[in-house]
Amino acid sequence: MLDLATEKPVRLTAASRVFADLMPEGRAGTKTHTSTWFRWAMNGCRGTRLETVRCGAALCTTREAVLRFFERLSNPTSAPTTATPAQRQKQIDKANTELAAAGY
Repeated sequence: MLDLATEKPVRLTAASRVFADLMPEGRAGTKTHTSTWFRWAMNGCRGTRLETVRCGAALCTTREAVLRFFERLSNPTSAPTTATPAQRQKQIDKANTELAAAGY
């Protein structure tokens, strides 16, 4: 969870420039594309999403959030898994069946 009292927000559109020291260079010395930062925030990577917060109309993250994201990707046993909509529906159906069996 982002703590804006202690973490400085950075727009995702500026993340490649601001966090260049955290990311290795790509092919031919390119920086991480802006769409990659948005994909990590919206869809995630291997079930882990980059933490973000809305600052007005801008979507922002922090250096600490990026480091936590990389840590969760590097250590998948501690990363929370994100269920697909179909998996989540199965969990809901199972819970409803158990509640019905218990008389609720």
